[in-house]
Amino acid sequence: GFYVPGDDASLASLRRNGAALDWVVPALVTVAGPNHQVTVTPDAHFQRTVAALPHPPKVLPMVQNFGDSEWDGKGAAALLADPGQRAAFAKRLGAMVSAGHVAGLTMDIEALPASAMRPYIAFLHELRAAMPKGSILAVTAPAEDENWPLAALGAAADKVIFMAYDQHWEGGSPGPIAGQY
Repeated sequence: GFYVPGDDASLASLRRNGAALDWVVPALVTVAGPNHQVTVTPDAHFQRTVAALPHPPKVLPMVQNFGDSEWDGKGAAALLADPGQRAAFAKRLGAMVSAGHVAGLTMDIEALPASAMRPYIAFLHELRAAMPKGSILAVTAPAEDENWPLAALGAAADKVIFMAYDQHWEGGSPGPIAGQY
C-alpha cells in the first residue's frame, strides 16, 4: 500500500488495512531543486500506526523528485549525470535506510528525459550497494513509456512497480485515472 503524509484519508486507510499489507510505501522523501535539496518528512501518526499493528508491514519509504508544484525531471537528471553527486546521494539514502531501520526504499523518480536513463540505472546500482544487506530496492516505472528500460530497471532493483494509472490527470482530458480492461 502507498501512504501520503498529512492526508487523513491515507491514515484512515492504513489503520483499516495495515494488517493486510506486506509492504507500505510512505511518501516521505523528496529531492528537488537546483541544489538537489533532500527533504525527509517525519510522520509520527504513520510511525505509531505501523508500530501498533500486530504484524507490521515492511516499510519502504518512497523517494520522489517532486518539487513545489511539479516533477523535477530536469533537476533529477542533473543530479544523476554528476557521478560525485549521484554517489553521495546513494550513500545518503543507504545511511537513511540503516539509521531508520526500514526494509528498503522505493524510488519514484519521474519525468526523466531519455538521456537520464543510463545514469539512473547506474545510480540504482550504486544505491543497491550503499543499502544494508537484505534491504529491498523497488523502483516505479511508467507502463507505457518506451524510453524507460524495464529490463535494466528490473536487473537493478528487486521490484519494479508499474504505474499503469496515468491515463488521465488534472489538466489533461477527462476520464478515469486507470480504466478497466
